[in-house]
Amino acid sequence: MKVLVLGCGMQGRAVIFDLLKSDMITEIVGADMVEPPLDPSIYSHLDKFSFVKIDGNDRADLSEKMDCDADIIVDML
Repeated sequence: MKVLVLGCGMQGRAVIFDLLKSDMITEIVGADMVEPPLDPSIYSHLDKFSFVKIDGNDRADLSEKMDCDADIIVDML
């Protein structure tokens, strides 16, 4: 399953941490203004993670990023 995580602050990173450990999750896309610093010694399976820049205040940008092939969208904005 592919998961889009909107917001990569402290709570978003906690969600990403848990999702990376799941065998059911094949891809995680983090979306925020700034790419989160994910330490490989803490976050396993980072090969499943990618990042896209998003402006949560821009409705068109938000809609565009959410219109992807993600099976699940987690809103942590």
